[in-house]
Amino acid sequence: VEAPKSDIFSGGKGTDTLKVGLEEEKNVKSEIKEFEKLEISFDANSVFDFSNVSDLEEIKITGSTSGVNFENLPFNLSEFEVIDSQIGDWLIKFSDNSDSNPIIKWNNNSATDSVITSLAFDEINSLSIISNGSKNVDINSLSLDDNDTSSLNISNNNDGNFLLSSTSKIETSSSLENINIVTNQGGDVKLGSVQDNFGLDKLQNFKNLILSASNSGNIEVGPLGLTNII
Repeated sequence: VEAPKSDIFSGGKGTDTLKVGLEEEKNVKSEIKEFEKLEISFDANSVFDFSNVSDLEEIKITGSTSGVNFENLPFNLSEFEVIDSQIGDWLIKFSDNSDSNPIIKWNNNSATDSVITSLAFDEINSLSIISNGSKNVDINSLSLDDNDTSSLNISNNNDGNFLLSSTSKIETSSSLENINIVTNQGGDVKLGSVQDNFGLDKLQNFKNLILSASNSGNIEVGPLGLTNII
């Protein structure tokens, strides 16, 4: 369906899927209940507010030509998936004081690479990204929750490269304690940039760095604090 034009959407018994395409600039804050799955695309500079959404378990972001903007996202989602090509500025804000631990399955198997200008999170305790795509994903700038995010986990299970904060420093890492990066196939993972001196400056509480690379999937981590150790 196109962007919701009604204030109330109700599913029914069993597992129901609501498909939303945001094609005009607007703020959506509809009442949505008894839909367990949401498939959504952004083709305009819009905001989707989950304040009045209940019963939701899974979100899938499909191919979009504009950035994603979520407000008050439920903290207890069982599935968070991104597919196809994506662009733009992304802001993903979970509900206040939720201490969410999202696990995002990023599957770019489209015909083109994805280049995202910025990806920002709020109200998350940890962030895990699993890259399963054959095409590259390049996220120019990453912003964590400076007060709450203690763990960052990245796993690349396919041949597309996954690049995080490739063109800017990550300046929201004051609470970060753990970084865990794994490559299992031919795709690389890059967090910051050694050559361009992009890394994580604020690491007052940092404790653990775990890197596990496959034979052909490289891992690069930019400067951690004031010392470039990788």
